[in-house]
Amino acid sequence: IKNSTRVRELAHSIKGSSLNLDIVPLGSIAEQLEDLAYEEELDGIPDLISRVLQLSKETEKIILTYIK
Repeated sequence: IKNSTRVRELAHSIKGSSLNLDIVPLGSIAEQLEDLAYEEELDGIPDLISRVLQLSKETEKIILTYIK
């Protein structure tokens, strides 16, 4: 991870958006990612980024079922 500040900013944005929409699992993982980036604990960041991406895809599928 080259820029933990940018990761923290993006994680914060995802956390806020997710929690505002009551998508708690995604918000929770994003919060963990934000905390790791803030503390510059870089070892755990790639796994959490993968989890955020996975939960984002799952959330998208759920939302699309309601739209259709």
